Amino acid sequence: MTDTPTPDADDRRLIVATQGGLPLVPRPYHALADQLGLAAEEVMARLRRLLEIGAIRRIGATMLPTIAGMA
Repeated sequence: MTDTPTPDADDRRLIVATQGGLPLVPRPYHALADQLGLAAEEVMARLRRLLEIGAIRRIGATMLPTIAGMA
């Protein structure tokens, strides 16, 4: 048996909501919070915990050169 907490229903909804990337807005965690009906602080705390327990590996930007004007 393990002491590692498992993601709950809100964690799983957050994972699904971020799989395509974070919203491209000035406050992406607040946008996710509004979308999921959670507080922004809770979204950030959940993502931090999901990283700590290894449920997600990283949160990072993926830049597409054509969109960033580099192509």
